[in-house]
Amino acid sequence: MIVDFSELPYNAYDAWESLSKSFLQAKGFRVSIPPARGVDNGCDMIVADQCGLSYLVSCKHFATSGRSVGVDDEQNISDRVAMRGLSGFIGVYSTVPSQGLINRLEGLKTCGHLREYHIFVNTAQKYGTDRILFSPE
Repeated sequence: MIVDFSELPYNAYDAWESLSKSFLQAKGFRVSIPPARGVDNGCDMIVADQCGLSYLVSCKHFATSGRSVGVDDEQNISDRVAMRGLSGFIGVYSTVPSQGLINRLEGLKTCGHLREYHIFVNTAQKYGTDRILFSPE
């Protein structure tokens, strides 16, 4: 999927979440709870993979600013996952995650607070290409 995410305004939350939902469905995830408007308490949607694992999905669109998604943007990940009885976390980001966020996710997985996590990112931010693609981190 080739998309220039910077063409979406920074406040296009509905559009970003809709694009993220379509992307995850194309990757084989089944949407259990779709995105909705209003306060979501850090859960943009819930999806399940082919093995039956359920994931909290967080969608972050920072392509217009170019800044990475950091630990301050993804607070209380294990609490957000646990309170919904889910197995893991998925981040769908229009920019890259910070190393601090990756370290936190790895630590949560190592300690057993997350069974699995996936990050899908804008590879142009990471690799300096002239095309923007979703890619698993």
